[in-house]
Amino acid sequence: MAKFCCICGVKKPVFLGDMSAIYDLKDGLICRDCITKMGYTDIPLLFEKSCETMKKLYEARNPLFESFTETRAIGRKFRIDDEHKLFMLGQILFRFDQLESYHVFEDGSTVMSSKHGIRRAVVGHMLFGVGGALVGAGTANTTSSDMCDLLQIRLEVKNYFDKTFDITLAENVSKSSESYKSAVIRLEKYTKAFDSILGIKPEEAPQEPQATPFSEADEILKFRKLCDAGIITEEEFQAKKKQLLHI
Repeated sequence: MAKFCCICGVKKPVFLGDMSAIYDLKDGLICRDCITKMGYTDIPLLFEKSCETMKKLYEARNPLFESFTETRAIGRKFRIDDEHKLFMLGQILFRFDQLESYHVFEDGSTVMSSKHGIRRAVVGHMLFGVGGALVGAGTANTTSSDMCDLLQIRLEVKNYFDKTFDITLAENVSKSSESYKSAVIRLEKYTKAFDSILGIKPEEAPQEPQATPFSEADEILKFRKLCDAGIITEEEFQAKKKQLLHI
């Protein structure tokens, strides 16, 4: 038995018990390959969508998927196309403008948020504290427990089936373990990449003011003026002058 996809028109064989090769629409069928070529892993409630709706969606998204050219990546699951302003998480394709914000959670507590001014600069200053616990300026509810139950990044996206998308970095690991330290390194890479997508620039450390060169002549002139103004006596001025000249 075979069925035809309403988009590619290809006949797809359907084997007994195989429900993943082709899917029912309200008035037709769509194949798994065409869904993948739109940059989706699945589409909820397909049976409620028409062939015309899916064709329009395919026409809008397939060119993005086909044009995707990786310019940088974190591992194999997160790839970025800076030229076309696209990124992929696994096989899911997003435009840059679909990313609204991100939040980093450790054991249910927010340790970073792109919404509240706690940017990537905080990640850069995270240290392995007691037992390897994450600590950082501006973080909230950090813990000194030696175990990390869950470290994850939650993305807030728009124009997608779900409003949020989670990336798990560590789960049930000791904070003194290499696995946890590796997760923190990946966390910094992820947040740096998401900052660049959102157009957030790393916060620059304030520059130390340059020290004014010390001048004995300027100091003597300052005390001369104090003396002339009657604030200090002539004897006090002469004593200060000798001190400055090391006489």
